Amino acid sequence: MVRGYGERLYKNNLQVWLDKINLTPWSRKPLAFSKLLFEGDPNEITGRPNAWFANVLILTDQLLVDSDKIAKFPEQVSISLRGRDLKSAILSRSDLRNTDFTGSDLSNATLDNAILKSARFDCAHNGRADSGPPFQEDINRLARRASSIAVHQPVWPEDGCTWLQSASLLHAQMQGASLRSTRLYGTILDYAELQGADLFQAQMQGASLVLADLEGVELSGANLIAARLIGTSLIGASIRTTGSLKFGIGTAMHAALLRDVELQGVSLDNVAVSGARFERVHFYRAHGVLVDYKSAEFSEIDFKDNGYGKNFQKWVGSTLSGIESEDRRLAIREKFDILSPVNAAAKDTLTLTSLVGAALGRAGAVASSHQKGLAEFLKVTICLVDQPHFVVRGLIESQRAEATGKFLSGLIEELEKASVTPEPSKCPGSKDITDKDFADLREIEANIKAANKSSDKKSLSPEVKEWRETDIRKARSNDRTRSPPCAVSASSWSGATHRPGKRRAPASFRRQGPRGIRRSMSVPVTFGVVVALADDDSLNGRYPPADAGQG
Repeated sequence: MVRGYGERLYKNNLQVWLDKINLTPWSRKPLAFSKLLFEGDPNEITGRPNAWFANVLILTDQLLVDSDKIAKFPEQVSISLRGRDLKSAILSRSDLRNTDFTGSDLSNATLDNAILKSARFDCAHNGRADSGPPFQEDINRLARRASSIAVHQPVWPEDGCTWLQSASLLHAQMQGASLRSTRLYGTILDYAELQGADLFQAQMQGASLVLADLEGVELSGANLIAARLIGTSLIGASIRTTGSLKFGIGTAMHAALLRDVELQGVSLDNVAVSGARFERVHFYRAHGVLVDYKSAEFSEIDFKDNGYGKNFQKWVGSTLSGIESEDRRLAIREKFDILSPVNAAAKDTLTLTSLVGAALGRAGAVASSHQKGLAEFLKVTICLVDQPHFVVRGLIESQRAEATGKFLSGLIEELEKASVTPEPSKCPGSKDITDKDFADLREIEANIKAANKSSDKKSLSPEVKEWRETDIRKARSNDRTRSPPCAVSASSWSGATHRPGKRRAPASFRRQGPRGIRRSMSVPVTFGVVVALADDDSLNGRYPPADAGQG
């Protein structure tokens, strides 16, 4: 069992008070005292901490398990780290197969490129009434919150669950891992390999899953509100509702962004997708029911066969190769049978007619009524969900906040007003929104207004345009030091790379994108419903032609 200085010993009331002091007020990213003294980013070359009094576990590039034992007993735990405080631990590139992290706190930890196959990040009872999986099944809990009654939110270690809040798992190998009810608020899972993982009721508000592999995963009851899935593969996944559809009890994908996502053969059962955007998503043989899809956005979706017939068995074998447990491989193998060319499609297979009532064309997406409806829905969502800070961050990163258009100003004002209202508040979630969140929302608001002004200018008559330009030139001649105004279209940002303060991604990424995923140079993100079937055959495969993004 690993013990030692990696567990936090400095968290106390004095530290909490000191962390309120921003050491870098000129920077968009505040620096806290605890970061400077204890949690400094490690030196990637030497593996040593840069903080003055480092108090985090740093074990990079380490073989921490017995490979021979795992080969003989693939179901047995290799290392037990249950209930440990490993916040901000650095475990990059280390081999932690079959490690049991149940009930541990790995918030802000770095596990990039770590080998976590068949690892366990689950919940367990710890003697408290609200601990373990039943916490997430309490349907009345959020109902009380909606009634402005104080409600206990999940807190480590009281809830008995594993916390990976704001952790980084870039390129992590997590095939067959168990993350049941794991707290994955704002977690970075970009490029992670999660084939066959169990994410039952995982809490993934604002999580990033860019180019992640989630073939055959279990996502029933998961909370994906404001999550970002770009180039993600969910082939053969199970995404089903296990309880109430409201705000995280059932499977919720409210206000999520799904772009270039593979949903072939996915089992969908009453998945709530209010305010979500589906862009260039492949639904071949996806079956089940989407709920509230009329308030979502669908653009360039298709239901075509991606050609699994010739290489189906080879593809299945390759997908399951990273899962070491034979029993687990057989269980996941059954999920792919729906895509086999020898099997018939399910009776409830999704088709274009399954989305009857959706508006065709782009006109409905830019309508004020849709943008207003999205703003109202996002307010309710932010006010009532668990971990609203991460929901807001997800809305900013995925452009769903921007999609409210001119109604974003009203949304911000209502949230700011509610955040300073004495308890009990009708919007308790507003209390968790940070100053940085509000600043980033205001920046998006300013860009929307600049875009609207630019649009108004284009609609003026030539005479008025000439008069205005002459007036501007005269004003500038009186003050040569003033920079010209910059109006950047709100629809020109790239959802895959947008960060507040960065208006556009590099041209090379916008054109091609990682792993050949098709990118659009300018994709408006607005509320409403757009269903446009793609006639381009290049959308049928996961990896379009190399020149797909050049047009």
